Amino acid sequence: MNLFRSEEHVHQWSQFEPATSERILTLDDLVELFSVDHFTRRLDSHYIASGLHGDSFITAVTELGRTRSYWSP
Repeated sequence: MNLFRSEEHVHQWSQFEPATSERILTLDDLVELFSVDHFTRRLDSHYIASGLHGDSFITAVTELGRTRSYWSP
């Protein structure tokens, strides 16, 4: 993971590859993704047994417009 101050800063990086543009996330996007049950319910005793929380991550990814295979489970 590389952290940059802006998307423009990413594009100026010497190792930037245009084909990876969809993988760029803003801080707001990261907050949204890490706020879904998939992450917030990990300490629940039934988390693994339920297997229900992966859908919340997929829904959040889709709502952010991330639809390419990189984001598929």
